[in-house]
Amino acid sequence: MKLAVLLVVFERDLEEVPSWPRLLQSNTGRIGDGSGWQMLIVYDNSPRPRALAARDVPECLYVHDPSNGGTAAASSVGADLARQSGADWLLMLDHDTALPSNFFQSLARAEAEAGSSVVAAFVPWVTDRGSVVSPAKVSVAGSIQPLSRAGGDRVSPLTAIASGCVLRVSVLTSLMPLPPGLWLDYVDHWIFAGIRAQKGDVRILDTTLEHDLSIAHPESLSRRRLMSVLDGEARFVASLGWQARWAHPFRLARRLMRYLVFRPRLATWMAGWLVSRRRVAS
Repeated sequence: MKLAVLLVVFERDLEEVPSWPRLLQSNTGRIGDGSGWQMLIVYDNSPRPRALAARDVPECLYVHDPSNGGTAAASSVGADLARQSGADWLLMLDHDTALPSNFFQSLARAEAEAGSSVVAAFVPWVTDRGSVVSPAKVSVAGSIQPLSRAGGDRVSPLTAIASGCVLRVSVLTSLMPLPPGLWLDYVDHWIFAGIRAQKGDVRILDTTLEHDLSIAHPESLSRRRLMSVLDGEARFVASLGWQARWAHPFRLARRLMRYLVFRPRLATWMAGWLVSRRRVAS
């Protein structure tokens, strides 16, 4: 097996990226023996180049996107470069995700256990400050609910955050291009919705990653990031069943009320977004 890695960074030097030391230690082997990766793509969304040290790493491609195309642009470029290189799998990583020491061994073991099954994706357990945030299930009402570890691999349909997931390159490229308007948030859930539509098999890895899920802490959201969350969620819900589309306005209303009490600035931005959507709809 040939594994490519897509590391997306924004306003970070590589020395500040938790997974960087682990990646440097894992660039010589084959995924079949659990050694690591064979191609690394560093996608730098910073206005000015910040991850130039990547150029000194063998088998590493450095891509600078000063326009900050987000996860959407990085996924598209990463999928294309991985396909061109002949990679079978693409590991996606954000700059704030830490890789455990057993990650590549767990991936190799899961791939071997899959045998002849055509797996579309392997996803690890991901925690944020000790709480599971991925993988998750999509409820009938369209909410994303993290799994508990007990029996989680039998839950369907599965979704997951992008960072830490390993996608079959042929499956990922078949889902391109991503819908216009997706930038950062819900790109991952859109990809897994596409995998579900293809009846793709998603396996959970026996390993846990720590990730700083910024949208779980709304006090840190900028206006652009909040707009990304709202836009991405709306596009994702539109792809679901009528129950999810019916429930979505009520979830938005509850969120707006919560922001009014605890985060008035976010409430003002969200109200503006709701007004603009209503104008477009009318």
